[in-house]
Amino acid sequence: GEGPLDPKDTEGARLAVDVSGPARVSAACAALRVEPSQFERMKKRAEETLEAARKKTEEEKAKTEAIIAAIGDGISIQDRQFRVLFQNEVHKNISGGDHRGSFCYEAYDKRGHVCEECPVAMSYRDGGVHTVEKIGRSERGVQYIEITASPLKNESGSIVAGIEVVRDITARRRIEEDRNRLAMAVEQSAEAIVVTDRGGTILYVNPAFERITGYSREEAVGKNPRILHSGKHDESFYREMWGALARGEVWEGHFINRKKDGAIYEEDATISPVRDSSGEIVSFVAVKRDVTRMVSLEKQVRIAQKMESVGTLAGGVAHDFNNALTGIIGFGEMVKLRISNNPK
Repeated sequence: GEGPLDPKDTEGARLAVDVSGPARVSAACAALRVEPSQFERMKKRAEETLEAARKKTEEEKAKTEAIIAAIGDGISIQDRQFRVLFQNEVHKNISGGDHRGSFCYEAYDKRGHVCEECPVAMSYRDGGVHTVEKIGRSERGVQYIEITASPLKNESGSIVAGIEVVRDITARRRIEEDRNRLAMAVEQSAEAIVVTDRGGTILYVNPAFERITGYSREEAVGKNPRILHSGKHDESFYREMWGALARGEVWEGHFINRKKDGAIYEEDATISPVRDSSGEIVSFVAVKRDVTRMVSLEKQVRIAQKMESVGTLAGGVAHDFNNALTGIIGFGEMVKLRISNNPK
């Protein structure tokens, strides 16, 4: 009986499809030992099988191309001579055009030889995956590019091409630079900066905190700010502060705290809640300024002002007393003179 044509029977399929004309059909029937009618049916099945395989291949190709086109990264394939075989649209946009058929080092870097830091060349040498960063310029200014290359191998394991994935990381690098600048500013700030979680556990302190309090970062992180309590504030003071923070408010106030060595110091503080993208409070950040010397100077000024007031008051009293005393002395001299002139 006639079963379905095996798609792997390429020789039979080739005979069935390629033959044309009565002589060739007769020769094919004789070679296959089948009747002409049976041969025609076999030929038809072969053509249908090949057409189905072709459509499936085209569908898979279209699906693959759609996936590659939808990927936000640029994708390029290069042969062993570094000639560009394929680029998706993102890669064309990043690299500045369609460079298929050109050597990558000429198209991308305007060089006459393979770049020393070329990740594709590295992959060809050791068969591994390599990532490099490059800085370029575009119409928008400086552009940071991350390139990851990996080898493409055939069934025998030989490297036949290289694929590189190109990602524009300019936005990410600018965010990293902003964070680095912020980190440097916090680290070098003269004010103590403390970050805690919602429960008050210290997550971070800057060098100014270490210098002011005497506690190292290792000693402070994981502890509660209570390590600084001096006993100068009652429970209602801290209850009011935490209540304001829990409501998402910014708290400003004055602390009288104790250093690691037991010395008392004073600081003005501003504590703010930190929210995540959903608006939930996830931590608190305190910026605290040591005002111990300023408070001491203010006390000295107040004392000096009091002393000045007392001096002014004493001077006024003395002036008034001198005025009264002058009159008394004058009258006394007059009485004395009268007594001396008239002893009786």
